[in-house]
Amino acid sequence: MRVVSVIIIVLVIAVVGMSYRFGMDTEHVYNDLIDQYTEGDAFSVVSRSYDRGILSSRARTVFAVRNMGKEIVRLDETDTIYHGPVPVMAIFKGKAGPAPVLSVLDSRIRLVPPEGSANADLFEKIPPIDAHTVISFDNKAAADMSMPGFELDLEDGDKLSWKGFTGRVDYDTNAFHSLSDLESPGLRIDGKDSTLTVSDIKAWSELSHPAPDAEYPTGDVNFTVGKLDFLAKPGAKLRNLTITGIDFKGENSERGGLLDSSHSMVFDKLTFGDDKYGPGGYELSISNIDSKSWKKLQALINENQNAADSEETKARFTGELVNLLPGFISRSPSIELRKLSLETSGGKLEGYLGIHADGEGLENVDLAQNPVLMLAVLTADAGITVSKELFVSALTDYKKEEVLENMKAMGDDPPTDEELAELASGAAEDEINLLVSGDILVEKGDSYTIEAAYKAGQVIINGQPIDLGALLK
Repeated sequence: MRVVSVIIIVLVIAVVGMSYRFGMDTEHVYNDLIDQYTEGDAFSVVSRSYDRGILSSRARTVFAVRNMGKEIVRLDETDTIYHGPVPVMAIFKGKAGPAPVLSVLDSRIRLVPPEGSANADLFEKIPPIDAHTVISFDNKAAADMSMPGFELDLEDGDKLSWKGFTGRVDYDTNAFHSLSDLESPGLRIDGKDSTLTVSDIKAWSELSHPAPDAEYPTGDVNFTVGKLDFLAKPGAKLRNLTITGIDFKGENSERGGLLDSSHSMVFDKLTFGDDKYGPGGYELSISNIDSKSWKKLQALINENQNAADSEETKARFTGELVNLLPGFISRSPSIELRKLSLETSGGKLEGYLGIHADGEGLENVDLAQNPVLMLAVLTADAGITVSKELFVSALTDYKKEEVLENMKAMGDDPPTDEELAELASGAAEDEINLLVSGDILVEKGDSYTIEAAYKAGQVIINGQPIDLGALLK
């Protein structure tokens, strides 16, 4: 019996001793993790504390979240940390299994207003985010997160109803790398004149630092909304808007000090009043952006966003902005709207646009004193194809406004609806004939197309050089 007691005592001492040692390791990992994720300007630590115990520890950290240098919200996080390798306290509370781990964390995160905010009472009504995290021996962490729904009374009698969210975040405590998957049933804002409902929200991302000296996290994001409904209430002079199947995707990468970014957005159907569109969407790509110049640009914007609106301030901001141009241009950046597409009841619209800069050898050139060089290094190309029915309809609507303005300026009585339609249709037809005869529009089957390019100071439309002076007359 004594032998059994000795064995039990030895095991208890071993578990307690190892737990305390793992508590020291966990504190080191915990603090390193905070330091790692608060290196940028957008996320910083306001205060932090850590009380290490034998089997568990407690910590509290307050983070400040900033946008464009301005603090917008604080996150007050409290953590109960159960030490491995056998998280005894967590097992007893039913928060962990017997499998060995480095630690188990139960976290509660509250949104609190920044200092001086007038919305403190509003923040107190927002429930906390709960997170349950398991950190394994290879420093991989998995956090299950949730937030309950709530309702808030906003200004002017509006009411917000948020249905909460659930999700999971996997991350590496040794390196900046995270994989998140979150979803929410949605939200509803009930106002005096309208109601906005956003349903079936899902967000996924994978972010990392590609290299130790990387300036920004890179990776992929995906955000989807099942349905967005903006409904006007009776008597309100507003048009209803409904969009279904919204899907946003983004990708950022960094290599050799250059940032590349691309994103796309598509939707299934869009209804605005009685008009119906869809499917539609776009794809945009930005490449070869100098990361150091981009960081300087962000700093410049942050420094000047609250500056006095004076001619001197504007001139200084413009001068500093121009000084950044060589850094951007020298890396030969480009912006491409690779695809623009929209289906309508009157046909389809498609287009593309590309703007490129060849900045080789311009690293130390004063572009402010040599603005002609800017035009010399830029090239661009664009194209658009639109169905004839859609183009005629859009141009006719524009001509109606033009006819009314002209008649009002001349003091004439407004025309009847039939007269207005006839006048606008005739004006639209005349303009189309003029554009086609001047090779500005090209007829291709049931569509009109136009292709334009800019190179070496020369504008080319549909393959023909254009005299800009004559075109503008």
